[in-house]
Amino acid sequence: MIESVREIADAVLYEGFLLFPYHRGALKNQMPYQFGVVMPSGYADPSEPSAFRTEFGLICQDVAPRIFGVLRFLEAGEETVEREVSFEFDPASGRGEHRFACGALQGIIAFEAERRGTHVWIALDVRNETRVSPAADRNAALPKALVSAHLVLEARGGTFISLIDPPQGAADLAARCTNERFFPVLAGPADEGSQTSPTLLASPIVLYDFPKVAQASRGPNFDASEIDELLSLSVAALGDEERAQARATHPEVARMVDRAEMRAIAPGWRVRVRPRGRADVWDGIVDGKTARVVDVKTDVDGKQYVGVLFDDDPASEMHEWYGRSFFYGIDEVEPLK
Repeated sequence: MIESVREIADAVLYEGFLLFPYHRGALKNQMPYQFGVVMPSGYADPSEPSAFRTEFGLICQDVAPRIFGVLRFLEAGEETVEREVSFEFDPASGRGEHRFACGALQGIIAFEAERRGTHVWIALDVRNETRVSPAADRNAALPKALVSAHLVLEARGGTFISLIDPPQGAADLAARCTNERFFPVLAGPADEGSQTSPTLLASPIVLYDFPKVAQASRGPNFDASEIDELLSLSVAALGDEERAQARATHPEVARMVDRAEMRAIAPGWRVRVRPRGRADVWDGIVDGKTARVVDVKTDVDGKQYVGVLFDDDPASEMHEWYGRSFFYGIDEVEPLK
């Protein structure tokens, strides 16, 4: 279920995780985790409560539809860890709950459902049951919070309706749905103009139906090339020590820094080649070898390729004279300092 929307779900998971300059020593990152924070029970600040609720509508195609879901969030302890809680429920039962425990965290996913003909109104509550003292400040409470929490749901025997553009006959059902802090949108593969889907994403970030990471983006960034360019400029402004701090913060931050550095690759850079496809014997021979970038090309689909000449190739001068180089995907080269 999650695979059909994993890229956009990962973008939700890590949006606001850390801000430039991407390491915990930065002043603005003394208060990290900006979206989808479900604080532990007992936390005193009402602006970040210990529960969230999302409401949505379902059109039944079966007499007994079922809902399968995944609650995803980060556990922000000494090391930030991705967590997923799978659950399912039968809307016909009217109400129910699923208790969960992940690492040091525990909580409840509760549902209510009401059916009228082929239409079903559904509400999901996610509550963080982990306890913390009311005197705890935000930094002390964060290790017991559900961070960047969101839901991915799949309907079997029915389809979810768009609350943004409800299908004919479902406007009243959509109008009944109230959402605060989290909003459900249709997700997964879609035909143009579709108003229903078997997949739903309830996100703490306001999205449109069927959100996707733009094809031009080299990572799970919402705004594609614009954000990629800002990331490249931001990473380029970091010193070596700051980049090392950023990479050490979390594997996802390290991947983000690597993506930003690779996007900035230009002729003259030195790189290490790491072929991914291993299409032939040559890929095995050059794996790990260093090279000089002589060209960067972009194909019609926006994918970038890097043309290189290998440092220990005795024919490199001849290749360069002829204008010949060896091309690899930009994700197959590692920039060298």
